[in-house]
Amino acid sequence: MERMAFRRVRAMIYNVGHLTGIRGEMSEYFFHAGRYFTPHGTATRKRKQELADHLVQLIDEVRPDVLFLAEIRDEAYLDLIKSLFSSYAVDPKYGTTFIGALPFMKGNSSGVFMQSEFQLRRHYMSRGVKRLIQEVELGNGASLFFGHFSLGKAARTKQFQDVADLVKRVPHPIIAGDFNILHGAPELQELLVHTGLSIVNHPDDMTYPTASPRMALDLFLAPPTIEAAEVAVLHSAQMSDHLPVVADITIQG
Repeated sequence: MERMAFRRVRAMIYNVGHLTGIRGEMSEYFFHAGRYFTPHGTATRKRKQELADHLVQLIDEVRPDVLFLAEIRDEAYLDLIKSLFSSYAVDPKYGTTFIGALPFMKGNSSGVFMQSEFQLRRHYMSRGVKRLIQEVELGNGASLFFGHFSLGKAARTKQFQDVADLVKRVPHPIIAGDFNILHGAPELQELLVHTGLSIVNHPDDMTYPTASPRMALDLFLAPPTIEAAEVAVLHSAQMSDHLPVVADITIQG
């Protein structure tokens, strides 16, 4: 049966930081680093469950058609998220590299959760620690590519080149995720030129750190053929060191 073509889709991206509750203050990283290393401790499990309840409430309020979550593990709290969607995929972000087998890295994933049976593809970039790109075909020749890009500038630059090559086959590509552009939007200039995309976030909307936002790391990039209306950073969300971003995407013609 031919898949239905969707002309308007609400997408939400959120780096939830393994639901540690750390909001990005340097003192939190120092004093609460154990939350990253003891995911199965009683206190950590309780905290994650409380934050997962808040995340479920946020999803219920936003009602995204497609939700991308970075920095997750396939733990019990994800069952709450999965129950809200008709389909989902939780995939290791390291590809087939040995890094994914290391004790602290094992199980670290990105997830896509969908209200409709969109076609999902997985791609892996050639450089960096985090290599996964998840592609959701939205219909009408549009695809949404989600990535969590490298913290290292050299690897990140090569990843942007890989993504530029990847999206060329799609008539109407949208790229979204945590770009980790620690040196600002100029890092994306080559990617934007090669793909014809533009940043559709409001230039004044910062997404990191949650405690005092001063960097725009979590972005939507879209072509002129895509209208991304009401792109919004959700400042009320306080579950991670990143803020979530929501975009209503309309595919023209």
